[in-house]
Amino acid sequence: MEKKRLLGVKIICGWLVFFNVVSILLMLSSLNSLAKLRMPEAKKIELIQSKVYKQLNINSIEKFDEFHLRVSKASPSRPSYIGITLILIILTFGLWNLKKWAWFGLIFYSGLSIISGIILVIISKIEGINLQYIFVIINTIIVYYFTRPKMKAQFK
Repeated sequence: MEKKRLLGVKIICGWLVFFNVVSILLMLSSLNSLAKLRMPEAKKIELIQSKVYKQLNINSIEKFDEFHLRVSKASPSRPSYIGITLILIILTFGLWNLKKWAWFGLIFYSGLSIISGIILVIISKIEGINLQYIFVIINTIIVYYFTRPKMKAQFK
């Protein structure tokens, strides 16, 4: 008999699917910007004259290259980020199927995220609400919820 998933498992899997889709789209955006940096100047001039680039106030090849360089650097395309995304995709599959290894993986990943988030909050010079605060809170809630006896019993 198949176990019924608790709502928390469904919510976390939904969050992970959303996070992975956004990560993949950002990686594709980065690759697209890198490709545009390498295109011939004639093609760049043609694109600069398009409506989208006019709205962004990009009216020269220098601004075009600067924009796409910034997008490619801001978007996650490093091999480590790609690896983390692949691990999270596998973790999502395991959580949905209530695998014990996925429970351990989620607790481990969330714990590392809490620690790294706290370190980033301490060393960053950003004032006000830093996005890392939100991630630390979300991961703390995940660890708390997934270590409850009823939730742990789901993954036996």
